[in-house]
Amino acid sequence: MAWVETSRRPQRWKGKPLCSWLLHAAGLGLWLWAGCGGTAMDSGDGGSRSDGGATTSDMATTINTGSFPTTLPQVQPTQGAISQPHIVPIFFPNNTLRTQLTSYVQNYVARSASYAVMAEYGVTSTTVGTAVQLATSPPVSVTDDDIQALIAARVGDGTFPAANGRTIYVLFYPQGTTINRPNAKSCVDFGAYHGWTKVGGQDAPYAVIPQCSSTSQPGTLPALTVATSHEITEAVTDPIGVSLYEMNDPYSLWFAPFSGNEVADMCEWLSDTAVTEVGIGTSARIWSNAAMRNKKNPCLPVPAAAPSFFAIPFLPDLRTVQINSSLRQTELVTLMGSTPRTIEVRLSSDSPIPPMITVDAQEIPIATLSTPSPAKVLALTWQEAPAATRVTAVAGSTVHLQLSASSAPLSGYTTFRVYATITLPGGAKTQTMWAGQVNVR
Repeated sequence: MAWVETSRRPQRWKGKPLCSWLLHAAGLGLWLWAGCGGTAMDSGDGGSRSDGGATTSDMATTINTGSFPTTLPQVQPTQGAISQPHIVPIFFPNNTLRTQLTSYVQNYVARSASYAVMAEYGVTSTTVGTAVQLATSPPVSVTDDDIQALIAARVGDGTFPAANGRTIYVLFYPQGTTINRPNAKSCVDFGAYHGWTKVGGQDAPYAVIPQCSSTSQPGTLPALTVATSHEITEAVTDPIGVSLYEMNDPYSLWFAPFSGNEVADMCEWLSDTAVTEVGIGTSARIWSNAAMRNKKNPCLPVPAAAPSFFAIPFLPDLRTVQINSSLRQTELVTLMGSTPRTIEVRLSSDSPIPPMITVDAQEIPIATLSTPSPAKVLALTWQEAPAATRVTAVAGSTVHLQLSASSAPLSGYTTFRVYATITLPGGAKTQTMWAGQVNVR
């Protein structure tokens, strides 16, 4: 279900609309665009674009010790979520799934273990308003500006409840409507998104859920409920683009391999990114800072009978990079030309019987303004199985990932994901994911 994508501003990264972060590759004169899901397109200027003086310097320090890093990844800032969100489902004529989707939203916020994660981010209670049935079908093509204008008009005439900073308008668009955003179309480049606007001087967060029809981005009820849960949780935790949208140091470059760092983005790329709950439906799994602090699987809820387990790459270098106007510390691997380098990947689990963990690594390039779809440059091989794309070992083991570069990316930076997979009783598989960054010089 990794097709659910969200966006802040209409920049393209790997063919998907994502929010615009700016990473300055010092000494190269380059700005890197990177992604962040689930925030609005129309607000502010995306942060100041400092264009001078960012430095990069190795810190000659191995920052990871033991089975886990000293500092664990956390989504931040943790202030700014809506404490008492009010969600309003909105439908156009002839939506045959209206009753099921309305029931899903009600049950999701009331009883789902996925939505229960919101409590740790300051959400105390959530209400669902009466579903709104619009009288007029939408055009065959709309833009985000059109959607914002619709919200303002329907609030103005009393069809929608008034904007008050905590009401979230969730608009379900039919299959016959294409939502066009700069360089992106619904059901082709993105599956859903959330944003915000101002109505009567009040913040008006909203989510847009198109119903797709293709097999790659299906319009089935489970696909729609996964998209809906993804966008609702992100609209609640990052309603106006200033909260729970980026990572703490030294994970500041994780926006690229995770395609955004909002709470649903962080679990989107797992093979089991969604969970089906009896009496509720199928929902996105959501990142829990608290679980990660306790060294537990952070994507909740976890599958039944699944232990916590990880494959964590230990990255030897610490680098200062400039993101927007801030200097950030990020861990990475430095490659000098084509000379390979090997890092440890440490496998761990809290299971009393250590499981066998299968590990594989995949490069995720970072796009630049001039190269929105960069080529991969890394060769990723396992010392324990040089001819294989993955390696399997028991939790408690250390495996070794060799990285080499065929060339330097234009920006000098690229990233990779490390997937850990175990098989549960009954044969189902479940995953966790970590990420790493590489600087090629």
